[in-house]
Amino acid sequence: MIGILERRKYTRFDLNVTANCQLTVSWFLRLQANHKDNNIEAVTLNISEGGIALLTESFIPTHCLINIYFILIRLSLDGQAIFFAPVKVKGQVRYCLRHRENQYRLGIRFIKASLTDFQKIANFVKIAS
Repeated sequence: MIGILERRKYTRFDLNVTANCQLTVSWFLRLQANHKDNNIEAVTLNISEGGIALLTESFIPTHCLINIYFILIRLSLDGQAIFFAPVKVKGQVRYCLRHRENQYRLGIRFIKASLTDFQKIANFVKIAS
């Protein structure tokens, strides 16, 4: 019997925090995405060293570049939230799927961040595993 091949390069871990996003797109793409400005609020679903999944009320076209600001938070053994670190990354939308009537699930691939922010994510994922 052949085993199931894992396609993902990085393991994903649940993360449920608010993320503030800023589109780095032209006025044409903002219009296409039905945005008056570049700012979007989202909720994180999961994270890996290579990217993040977001849930938002905004349709964001594939390939758009987006700056994402969020705080890594982990839970202690007794369920208390522990502040881990603020993070700022730039990513590229890999997919945008309708999740519910007014929600979209975005798959974002990290393309740029400071070395410090990449290390924060790597440490967070290491602790979560």
